[in-house]
Amino acid sequence: SNSEYPDGLLLPDTAPKGDALYLNYSYGSRNWRASAAHTDIDPGFRSDLGFITQVGYRKDLVGGGHTWFTPKGSAITRVEFNGDWDITHRYDGLLLEREVEGYLSMRAPRQGYYELGGGNRNRFWNGQYFEEDFYTFYFEVTPLAPLKVGGNFQGGDQLDLLASRVGSLVDVEPFVELDVGRGVNINLHYTWQALDRDGGTAYDAKVTDARVSWQFDPRQRLRLSVQASDITRDQALYTVPVMQHARDVAAQVLYSYKVNPRTAFYAGYSEGGYSDDQVRDIFSNTRSVFLKVSYAWQPG
Repeated sequence: SNSEYPDGLLLPDTAPKGDALYLNYSYGSRNWRASAAHTDIDPGFRSDLGFITQVGYRKDLVGGGHTWFTPKGSAITRVEFNGDWDITHRYDGLLLEREVEGYLSMRAPRQGYYELGGGNRNRFWNGQYFEEDFYTFYFEVTPLAPLKVGGNFQGGDQLDLLASRVGSLVDVEPFVELDVGRGVNINLHYTWQALDRDGGTAYDAKVTDARVSWQFDPRQRLRLSVQASDITRDQALYTVPVMQHARDVAAQVLYSYKVNPRTAFYAGYSEGGYSDDQVRDIFSNTRSVFLKVSYAWQPG
């Protein structure tokens, strides 16, 4: 890439340029799989209209896995192990991160999927290195035809980037999906995350995401979504100013009509609000009405 930026932006380099390289090799068979990847992005590379959020680093990754198929008729149909090791350096050779992780999973009756994993991470942040040991557990199962339940759980060490301190993390994320009748779907997702360190709870965060959709017919669909978050921080555990309490609430109603496989109309209304240490009650700060037309075509 070769870029030019206006002088008024006060950037240290208004004409950066650089290269980006990505190499990947993968192998797969019925029981075995393996992969290796290398990424090298110069500090001057820019992709402002793309999806590259970090430059000036080199990353190498090696991974693989194995699948065991159980005899026909077994309750557990297969067991899999997957893992990888990766290391990332800054463009000048400084180690940014080294991580190893592995996951053991199995597929069980009632469309059940269970995964247990963990790993170790050593990363550079704010002029020093931090080590994190973490573990995860994920599951999903369909106890009844219209109902799916599951959850993701994570624990271990977690770096608080704002304070540059490592604490003990608890992350619980249950979810429920329910089909009511032929066209109504309810999706509930809840997240609770807390980080304990230095004799207290640095932060406690709760996020709720609820969505209800109604498919009238093959062409029309109505969806209502509500998202809310509630975050509490212990100001005594931070050396920089932080909000003790913050809440956000947002809701949206979206109607869609599909004219044909290539054309669709969308209309909706959304509203959001927040509260914090200065604004005690929920204050509505965003409100919008929108209309969107989507059309795709293929040259003949």
